[in-house]
Amino acid sequence: MSNWTKLGNELEILEKLGAYITYSGGWSMGAYHVFLHDDEISGTVRPDNAISNKPQLKAFIEKHKKIYTQKQEELKKFRKEKLCKILNTKLKKGKNVFMFDVESDGLHGDAFAVACVVMDAEGIIIDEIKVVVSNYKPKDKWVKENVKINTKKAVMVSSKKELREQFYKFYMQYKENSVTLVDCGFPVETNFLSEVAKDDIKNRNFDMPYPLYDIATVLDVDISRKQFSGLIIKGSEHDPLVDCYYSIESIMKILGIKTSLIHDLKKYNGHIL
Repeated sequence: MSNWTKLGNELEILEKLGAYITYSGGWSMGAYHVFLHDDEISGTVRPDNAISNKPQLKAFIEKHKKIYTQKQEELKKFRKEKLCKILNTKLKKGKNVFMFDVESDGLHGDAFAVACVVMDAEGIIIDEIKVVVSNYKPKDKWVKENVKINTKKAVMVSSKKELREQFYKFYMQYKENSVTLVDCGFPVETNFLSEVAKDDIKNRNFDMPYPLYDIATVLDVDISRKQFSGLIIKGSEHDPLVDCYYSIESIMKILGIKTSLIHDLKKYNGHIL
């Protein structure tokens, strides 16, 4: 093992921070030089693995970790403010929010259920749909154990292609006057859109949402949409329509728009599926 790799943990951290590192010397002893933004530091690695100026290197790393964290927070804040501004502007111009969610057989597997919710700028649901492939049996273990879809009000179809056709028809009704949203849309929703386009690529090449806005840009993926939205829905877990409700309520809450969802849930005692 060369002394280059003996920098070990420090080297790994520096690379994650975006540093450019050079190393010169042989297998027993060498010199390293680190360039990071407008800052730099040099040192040597001796045969006993000792780094000549390890305290200074650690201080250098801590300094840039703080800078990196600060910049990441600033970037997240910028993205959140930017997206909220874009959405608010579009809603004020009369655009609707088109939210959709897909259930697939694993992250990169076939889609077998999709739901869409269309909500206006006042927070009123204009339309919604849930489409499910009949008798589909997922192979993915997590999906089999966790995705339980309420099919009571769903449109049942016989094939995955028909599922995509139903989505496409519904989506095209609202495309021109809507902002299309997903929630952490890669890879499930983005793969699904690609499949919808490829079903008739000649005619659908430019039909898919552009841009496609993602709620996860505003609301961190680690935050429970169910808890953040405040909705209490009596129904199946990981039902695509339920997920749409949680996500659309969350983004509208961030935008300061009260929706009709809580009223509808109270009216029907939580049963709106």
